[in-house]
Amino acid sequence: MKKRILLAVACYLLLMPLSLAFAEVETEESATLHIQGCMDQTIYESFAGEHPNSSVEFSYQILSPDEIVQSLVIGDQTADLYAAFADHTFTAIVNKGYVAELNSSTILSTDIQAMYPNIQRAITNQSGNPVAYPYQLLLGHWQVNEALWQTVFGGVALPQTYGQFMDAMVLWESLYADEFPEINFSGNFDHAYWVRKIVNAYAQQYGQSNSPLTLNSPDLRSVLVKLEQARDIRKQHGRNIHFLGNGEFIPKTDIFITAGYNNVLLDPIEPSSQASINTEDLAQDGMYIDMPALVFTDGEQPQISGKMLVWFVNPFSQHKELAIQYLEHAARMKNNPRTYYATHPDANTPLINDGYEQSVEEMEKRRDELKKSLSNAEGIERSDMMELLTEVETWLSNQEKNKWMISENAIAQYRSFAPSISFYENNPYITPDGSMMLKQLESLYQRYANGLTSLDGFLKELDEKMCILYLEGK
Repeated sequence: MKKRILLAVACYLLLMPLSLAFAEVETEESATLHIQGCMDQTIYESFAGEHPNSSVEFSYQILSPDEIVQSLVIGDQTADLYAAFADHTFTAIVNKGYVAELNSSTILSTDIQAMYPNIQRAITNQSGNPVAYPYQLLLGHWQVNEALWQTVFGGVALPQTYGQFMDAMVLWESLYADEFPEINFSGNFDHAYWVRKIVNAYAQQYGQSNSPLTLNSPDLRSVLVKLEQARDIRKQHGRNIHFLGNGEFIPKTDIFITAGYNNVLLDPIEPSSQASINTEDLAQDGMYIDMPALVFTDGEQPQISGKMLVWFVNPFSQHKELAIQYLEHAARMKNNPRTYYATHPDANTPLINDGYEQSVEEMEKRRDELKKSLSNAEGIERSDMMELLTEVETWLSNQEKNKWMISENAIAQYRSFAPSISFYENNPYITPDGSMMLKQLESLYQRYANGLTSLDGFLKELDEKMCILYLEGK
């Protein structure tokens, strides 16, 4: 598989009305296409191979929301293609007319019509015309080391709500943290990090474009109170309550992994039935399984949180036709198969990894060479060879797993929830990376975590900022 380099840009929510006329399309025998924020080697090579007289320049700088909006407001033509996440901020850009429609391309129009409805909603305008093409789709997920959970908490059921999760955290800090010093509940503890994560989850669960969001609610408050309890217990036991820096934090085996987003169409991991306190065993691949998203009230439908990075064409570009042709190469399944499968419900034929058969031959040859060399090896050299041989034989014993880029099981699991993935394109309370409001919220989270404001003061100021987001979204 070719290496993909992902750099994403986000867009600002407040947009000025469009007052500049779109640039006229120029057709040139030799043109330079400028792409801002995202590069894919396979797509580029496909395009370059069929457009030898055109060149492509990529800018890897991550633009702030202010920068990308400022460029569009003044009709800047520097970038022909932008990359952005298809969220509420992108919807605001689309609604203000700062993207070029793609319906001049039959290839793109037909392709997008075959995508999941939730994907289409995120990349079409109010007239139903396509305005962007997906580059990568990611899923928000938490994972749990189920064997480790059972070792520590016994027969207690895994948490399903944020309240239950915080109850487990409090129990861990008060009873189990000292008993199991080689284990972390969930990474490097930081009060502000958990406040941000919980507030974001609440905004994702309840935020709607047509109604104000009140965060000073009993459900959110109770979770934050429990988080304060966990923080206070850590402080009483001399444990950190803010991120430890490099050289201070000692990585351990985590019960929960709660950070970030992951790729789609990965093989599902089977739960482990064997509990062990051997941390080396517990850290092995396959011990961590995905867990359903937590909710705030029993019985609620959990959100399936997604992020979709898309390309859109600058409406002021002098090379709109060429930019659209570049997206037509992005729409070829062979150029970006994982995203194609993730967005197209009818793509269901399992895909074999490129060069798989050659890899098997090379591994078998390497195995035979190592076995032959072992007869004359001694000491450390023999030990190293034995270790290499074990790795090679393990790879060969997992040929079926290594064979597939996208397996039948991965496709079946993904199809079961793909239509329900939410990109929050109509949720004004999801603040994009780099935005001014996010910086203000981060400052608020940190002030609260540092004890500079009470929980009451925090929730009051948080509601004020959410009100601003609601009014701006209208």
